[in-house]
Amino acid sequence: MTGKLIKRGLIVRQDYTVPMLMRGRVESAMSLTFAVVDADKNVQAVVREVSPEANGVLPVIQADGRLVGIVEAHDLLKGIDRNPTVREIMRQDYIAGLPNETVDQVTRDMVVHNVENIVVVDDEGKPIGVARAADILRLRRWMIEEEGIGNPPVRVKGSLPHIATTSSPGPA
Repeated sequence: MTGKLIKRGLIVRQDYTVPMLMRGRVESAMSLTFAVVDADKNVQAVVREVSPEANGVLPVIQADGRLVGIVEAHDLLKGIDRNPTVREIMRQDYIAGLPNETVDQVTRDMVVHNVENIVVVDDEGKPIGVARAADILRLRRWMIEEEGIGNPPVRVKGSLPHIATTSSPGPA
């Protein structure tokens, strides 16, 4: 395929392979260390027992362990003085993914729905992991390092080298 592309006049810097994000599974980027919250628990109890900062999102489960919503740290502050149940404040605008979905599919869903976290569930809808945008970027960084592509130096706009031109030195 590379030869055909070159013959068509396209610049090919390396052999064509399927990008890792298109073949990598979300299970390779998800965190297995996360806390879940019972939907019927009171918010004050959750605030005392759980640290939501660890993953950015807490999956909310019902009695049978299935995912019914999510809460983030700022959600727990809603009505904390009246001590509602988690079910009353949980968000249902979340994305759930399956472990065998590609990282590319999950990333597209995250971008389209403007979310930074995805809860990975098993076939029964029970949370088995949480993938954050930072986890996916970490996977991408690892892939770049494995490909041997080093980090080019960062240049400030003013530090770009001056390029001499061959045209006349100014208006005549």
